[in-house]
Amino acid sequence: VNSDQPLRPSFVATRSRSTQTISAMWWLCLLTVVIAAALHYLLRIWTVKEGVWVLVKNATVLDSKTLRSIAILLAQYQKDPAFESKAMRIEFGRRMTELLMSAGGIFPKIGQNLPERSDIIPHKEIREELERCQSGVDAMPWEGSCKHTVSKRLKDIPTTRYPKLDQNAFAAASIGQLHKYDDGKKVLKILNILQEEMVHSQKQLVEDACNVRNKDMAPKAMMVLALVKEVFNEISGEFDLSTEYSNMLKARTLVESFDCNGCVKIRVPDCEDSGVKFLLPMQNIFDVAFGYTVLKVSEVFKDPLVPRAEKLVVMKTMVRAWGSMIFKEAYFHADPHPGNIYVVLQTDPVKAEKMWFLDWGGVCQLQAADVCALATLFRLARSQNDDVADQIVRELDNLGCEFEPHVEDRDKVYFAKMLLSSWAHTALMKRASSGEVLSDPVVPRLNSTIVQVLRVMSALGSYAYMISQIFDKNPEQEGTIHTDSIWQEFVDEYFDCQPAKAEEDRKADEQCKALSPEKQAELGNKLIAAAEEGSVADIKAVTQAGADVNVKNSGPWREYIFPLGRAEILPDHHMLGHSTLRR
Repeated sequence: VNSDQPLRPSFVATRSRSTQTISAMWWLCLLTVVIAAALHYLLRIWTVKEGVWVLVKNATVLDSKTLRSIAILLAQYQKDPAFESKAMRIEFGRRMTELLMSAGGIFPKIGQNLPERSDIIPHKEIREELERCQSGVDAMPWEGSCKHTVSKRLKDIPTTRYPKLDQNAFAAASIGQLHKYDDGKKVLKILNILQEEMVHSQKQLVEDACNVRNKDMAPKAMMVLALVKEVFNEISGEFDLSTEYSNMLKARTLVESFDCNGCVKIRVPDCEDSGVKFLLPMQNIFDVAFGYTVLKVSEVFKDPLVPRAEKLVVMKTMVRAWGSMIFKEAYFHADPHPGNIYVVLQTDPVKAEKMWFLDWGGVCQLQAADVCALATLFRLARSQNDDVADQIVRELDNLGCEFEPHVEDRDKVYFAKMLLSSWAHTALMKRASSGEVLSDPVVPRLNSTIVQVLRVMSALGSYAYMISQIFDKNPEQEGTIHTDSIWQEFVDEYFDCQPAKAEEDRKADEQCKALSPEKQAELGNKLIAAAEEGSVADIKAVTQAGADVNVKNSGPWREYIFPLGRAEILPDHHMLGHSTLRR
């Protein structure tokens, strides 16, 4: 009453107090959200930096938990501020290399594959550390396991078969090592039985590490574990060098018929059947005349003395070779790391004379439906139309790609482009080298075929990145070395041949039905016998005599369908590529 200030109406005071209460509550909510976000961010950094990274850094052995932690780090390291420094990425790559190499078994092989996987590791510092896995495998000492292997397996074989066998291995890889004999003209590949025993002992480790659900881990981490599982399945079958011998015979037929104008000749070393699965005699590709040298393909691309034109022709030859193998032969080399591809160079003037494709233990045999889906995806992914997303998703389904229900079609389309575009992988590496933080890819559940195709595509993209500086002044020409342009020829040829193949199969059906059951059985048995003997001449003689049987359109060409029934005629390794056999 004594105040000079006028009294305010009660409703004004009430509204003021209400507004203050609401304002305080709003600020409290905002503060709570900010604190929660900060805690989540700090917790995530702590989880990566202090949890997973510390576990990997301090690990003494590579167990299933450490392997999963490596997969998690590969998926998340770009988001962790600690890995923004070059030194930290080098430390990560060094530690990962040490763990993979010390574990032995399949893990050096995984280390050989990762440097070419730009979709998994876009930063070159980590990949360069992992490249040590491609040449740092220890050989078996001769006085011990190696000598035991040779003596045990050769006790019934004349010792003159491998004269002057050098007891010191001059090269060693994940499953075997090479010893020169016959004055260095030939080499004997000896299976590393210590590695074989180690691989078998790692089966449970791989199963435990890979037995996780998609929703429990980032897509890239699942991709790493899928690669681990695929490499394990692949390398488990490579400890039989008789299979590699058979693959090499088939490969020689495929790649040596590939020669084209403007390409380097591709060759597979001559080899012999040792009669045992632990030994494989073959040609020594390093035995070259004076004035020539043999280098890994990565060394060719990095060597400043190799002319630009020679690097381009080597790159284009590789891309064409895999295009031919995938779309024409449905059978391709699935492990194209630098240790498996060598180039013979003339030194004065420097010129690429020949390329060697080695280690045919890991191959991928495509089914006809896979080739059709890949060819269709290649066309659709490069289409300028906006209404192809549904078709791309359908072809991915045909390849067995299973995405999570929440994945959008645009992400599936991006994956399809990554699957068949070496340029997309090169672009990833360029973006990472510029410091850009890349978003996580959307990856489906990966079957064997998809894993193998991704391995090839990422390797080709990695090789293209090595020579990308050639195009600094003419960036528009860079596309000429990628699958995006070079494979168009093979895809077009594939679709052009489909009507002719369908008509050929129809005529073969009619011819087969016109034969009497007795004649069908007679010719069928002859064909089976000829194939079991591995005699190409006898197979040709039988087919020319009228055995135009109905061939089931499958990749391995194993199943010859007669009206009388089905005959499984022989293992893959006796067969030629399907286009060769059809001719």
